[in-house]
Amino acid sequence: MKKVCVTFSVVSASLLSMAQEKVDSSLMHQPNKVNITIDDAVPFAILALFLLIGYFILKAVKLFLDTRLKNKIIDKGVSEQLAVSILQKNSDDNKAEAIKWFFLLAGIGLGLSIVSTQSTLSINSAAIMAFSLAASFMGYYLYLRYSKK
Repeated sequence: MKKVCVTFSVVSASLLSMAQEKVDSSLMHQPNKVNITIDDAVPFAILALFLLIGYFILKAVKLFLDTRLKNKIIDKGVSEQLAVSILQKNSDDNKAEAIKWFFLLAGIGLGLSIVSTQSTLSINSAAIMAFSLAASFMGYYLYLRYSKK
């Protein structure tokens, strides 16, 4: 729960720090048009980089701890059936994880392609992205539901 709260507060703080709209004199007659530059995307790219680094560190620590657990199981002389049940990796979980990321990234791509067709970025863009992500999670849920049958 702490991770969710910290992540939410970091994302909220970065969004709030960019809350001021840049006003260009040529856009005064078009109040709904926002001029977005590459400088606006830099904080999000940095945040994404830190998230990827954190994900890598978590995976490395998990791999290290799994290896330590395997070595301790071997050292203790645990029965073969118990060791196999503890150390068995489920390939279905890896497949489900890959499918989940496929649905998620496909939803993001679809939402961004629909948003790019609009001439202005507004609350409608956020709604389109929210619905495309919701549709991708619904697709993933339906995939899991029908793959178990």
